[in-house]
Amino acid sequence: MKIVFSMRHSGALRNFASTVEELARRGHRIHLIFMRPDKLGESRPLRELTRSYPTVTFAEPIDTVSRPWAPLARVIRSVGDYARYQTPAYRDAQALRDRATRHLPPSVRRILELPIVRSRAGLAVITHLLRLVERAIPADPFVVDLVRSQAPDLLLVGQEPLGEPCDAADLRGKRRDQPDFLLSHGRLSRPAAP
Repeated sequence: MKIVFSMRHSGALRNFASTVEELARRGHRIHLIFMRPDKLGESRPLRELTRSYPTVTFAEPIDTVSRPWAPLARVIRSVGDYARYQTPAYRDAQALRDRATRHLPPSVRRILELPIVRSRAGLAVITHLLRLVERAIPADPFVVDLVRSQAPDLLLVGQEPLGEPCDAADLRGKRRDQPDFLLSHGRLSRPAAP
């Protein structure tokens, strides 16, 4: 089976190395795609896997590719994270709120801190508007082409720090950079697992 596995950076592989190794040991072909370089330069698990299993390959981080809709999509998804962490379900999740706030541009942060916007009704309106904008953003053509060129039988998308499990009803808005992998894969009518 051909598997494409997208994750935030190669450092995230430390969470999935044993799974990738077991899949390779069973004869599956795994192509790893990283959204950006690892800040710590941690590539030991990647080197070990590709050295031990020729069926494990990888692509260089894609953040160097010009992706015109990516900045807008990233801001929309960051605002969505911020709005979600303001709801009562996350009342005790101060660390998540702080992290989500740090990912916002200062001008957006000032607007979102207005009392009317932070109200329950304000957050509901913001969330609804974000979903509309998110759905209007086209799937990233680079990602669509990348998934098509790999023709995987299965696409896996690694969890991002601010994300939550992604379900079929809301593929966008849960991760800032990776929803296009799920959307493009779905267009090719292949199974995907977030």
